Amino acid sequence: NTDNQYDIWKTNHSEKLYSPILDYDFRFVNVIYESVTLENFQNKIREFHSIVKYQQTVNAIEMDSIYAHLSNSPNKCQKLFICVMLAYHIDIAQRKTKNLIKLSETFSSTDLLQTLYEIKSDDDLLPSEAKKLFPNTISALVRHNSSKHERQRFYNLLKTDVKPHINRINKIDKPLTYAIINISFFDMESCDFIVKEIIGKENMDQEIREFLGEIICKNLDSNNPSKLESYFESISEDLQVECASAFHKEFKKLMRYSGSTWNTIDSESMFKIFSQLFTSESDIVEILNLLS
Repeated sequence: NTDNQYDIWKTNHSEKLYSPILDYDFRFVNVIYESVTLENFQNKIREFHSIVKYQQTVNAIEMDSIYAHLSNSPNKCQKLFICVMLAYHIDIAQRKTKNLIKLSETFSSTDLLQTLYEIKSDDDLLPSEAKKLFPNTISALVRHNSSKHERQRFYNLLKTDVKPHINRINKIDKPLTYAIINISFFDMESCDFIVKEIIGKENMDQEIREFLGEIICKNLDSNNPSKLESYFESISEDLQVECASAFHKEFKKLMRYSGSTWNTIDSESMFKIFSQLFTSESDIVEILNLLS
């Protein structure tokens, strides 16, 4: 039966015509999954949303159920529906744990990313209540499949879907901007993309700069001088100032623990960073003490 699953569920609920273990009865999702098409997609997602909103513990959006559906070689609409299921699962899970969701190594993230990329131009396909959950979902998929190729696909999605909405500084939605920074930051190389392609250099104000600086400081971790120099040179001068304390810390860590393993290139990198990072007499004395 492909009638509206929410109406059926609500009738059963009000008339107490369901099993006491409704939390583990997710046949309604199977019906939606098997009957979803491009033509009825929005209605089917609204049915799903209506049930999940009132019954957030249903097993339908547990990973076992998502894996089971994904393993059945679904068509494009079914894959998109799986993305919606995953979005609701991640939203509920992250509100409970506050941690990033990690997908299993065998999860078919490439297939789902490809589906999202193919439908990106159809802005009306996803209902708003589902669309607002997608940033964390896309981030989880890309983090799972974080090759340069997959990361570029995510960047293309952001440039297509988000960039048009960020034009002038007085029109920027700060919470949205912060969310984009959070989900786009994979490593230091992400900084250049975020500033140039998404926010825009002309839109960088002190508040955004401080927020991005905090993210950089939190994620700054280098294991050799050349990499630290590359990180430092990859960010703008104002961000270099914002993140100076974090680079000081990394520099001193390298001085303490890896000086004996440096080659000529490493030594040159350390000298370049030193000349840019340390200007006060007390800092210079501290570094000289580390050298002695």
